[in-house]
Amino acid sequence: MNILKRFKELDKNKKIMLGIGAVVCLLIVVFLLNETNKKREALNGIRIEFKEEQIEYGSKVTSEELIKSIQGAKVIESSVLDTKKLGEQEIKYQLESDQVKGVKKEVNHKVKVEDTKKPVIEMIEDTKEI
Repeated sequence: MNILKRFKELDKNKKIMLGIGAVVCLLIVVFLLNETNKKREALNGIRIEFKEEQIEYGSKVTSEELIKSIQGAKVIESSVLDTKKLGEQEIKYQLESDQVKGVKKEVNHKVKVEDTKKPVIEMIEDTKEI
């Protein structure tokens, strides 16, 4: 009750300034909530699909070539795929939203480098002398 009594005692100019301050604060809160919602929607709109999870040993495939489709974002950075190293590798992709500038998302993708091809032995000469 004390606050209402003090508010009634204020002159007209101070009441107007308090009202303007309250409206400005309210607008700032609405703006921040809207920006947060835009960022959340941008993150939810990012979709990435990968082609394969098994990579042939020694093949010349880059981490970006493993992406089948991407929506709502672009790749700004990805870790290097080492096809000369057998076993499981985790590739990290840093994505940036197409909708809201500065909204980034990190996606991890596991691949397995395997040596499935049989070795090929090439002969220099077809004839043998005895």
